[in-house]
Amino acid sequence: MSQLHRACGSTESEAHAAACALDGNAPPAGWSQGRATDWTQEITTALRCIAKDDKSGVNGSPTIFVDEATADFVIQGWRIDEDTEAECRAAGPIPDHETVVRIPARMVKAMREACDVAERGELR
Repeated sequence: MSQLHRACGSTESEAHAAACALDGNAPPAGWSQGRATDWTQEITTALRCIAKDDKSGVNGSPTIFVDEATADFVIQGWRIDEDTEAECRAAGPIPDHETVVRIPARMVKAMREACDVAERGELR
């Protein structure tokens, strides 16, 4: 069990909670208020939220997660456009069970953090 931010499930710092752009609406059933800006819920999860793009707003993404069981990355991002997909396909096929997403360069620091977490086994 861990304390998770409503917006992305992070257990990270207060600064990260602010970056999650919490919407301020009444919390869903089962949520409690930990701080004035941080709705939390006790849940069990296999994904650890590393960061949510602080420029995307309440319903936005991208979000970077690390799977606590496997150390795999799970990335929520923007759908790519047809031109970008064509460029990706030029490098090789995109199998039906895969997809390509875009995340902004401003999330490089979060990607590095995800790599460090996965590599060092800092998963809970």
